[in-house]
Amino acid sequence: MDNKNTQNNLLILSVKDNIGIARSNLAQNTTVNADDKTFNLQQDIPLGHKIATQNIKQGDKIIKCGISIGSATQDIPQGAQLHLHNVKSDYIPTYTR
Repeated sequence: MDNKNTQNNLLILSVKDNIGIARSNLAQNTTVNADDKTFNLQQDIPLGHKIATQNIKQGDKIIKCGISIGSATQDIPQGAQLHLHNVKSDYIPTYTR
């Protein structure tokens, strides 16, 4: 697939956030511009899914809307999808979801 440049397809809700939310289906290798950040997506990202806007280390807090929504269970590179495979809730056990 061709590398395409996408603006305004990533929603970042707070300047404190280390993730963004896909505002449309985004293809792997798409270049995303969000605020002052520009990076390529590591894989296809479905509408509404979370994307790392910076490198996140295992154990780091995942920040959305300026607050922690969980922790990284492994290192997550910038441009990668965040989901149950690499994030755990700090509030409810993941197995209950």
